[in-house]
Amino acid sequence: MRTTPRIAAALTALFLISASANAALLSRAGGQAYYDTDLNVTWLANANLAAGSIYDDGASPTDGRMTWASAQSWIGSLNGANYLGVNNWQTPEANAACTGYACPSSDLYHLFYVEGINDAAPSPFSNVGGGYYWSDDAFSSPGSAHVFNLDNVFGGQQGQFAKNTSTFAWAW
Repeated sequence: MRTTPRIAAALTALFLISASANAALLSRAGGQAYYDTDLNVTWLANANLAAGSIYDDGASPTDGRMTWASAQSWIGSLNGANYLGVNNWQTPEANAACTGYACPSSDLYHLFYVEGINDAAPSPFSNVGGGYYWSDDAFSSPGSAHVFNLDNVFGGQQGQFAKNTSTFAWAW
């Protein structure tokens, strides 16, 4: 009986089909952005584009860290300028009901765990900071917002910070 080669062929075909269904990060705007086929969003290629801008109000004027309000103002400036021909930039969405390591519906969770993006493995992105990034979602407390850590050693968790804390912001 020759069912083993047929089963092997069928399994190989199934593997190839499922492998081709995986998400991809596709270059857009001359490499200034990447379209995530899984999330259906386009990320800025530079994960720290705001570094050195007037919105960079962290410990250093060039570190890219900013308060939540400054991050939202920076997003507003991108939209007002129609940056890269886009006027609906936002910071990533978080899983509003979750804190810790198991928050799979978070956009940054997807980049960290599915795409393997962190500060030590940023490709195809640039300037991924080793630390927390603001989300678009305010926490249940009016003075807090969700953050996600992209540090390659201690990263992968979602939490909350006071909105007056300075951390990174990334746009999609």
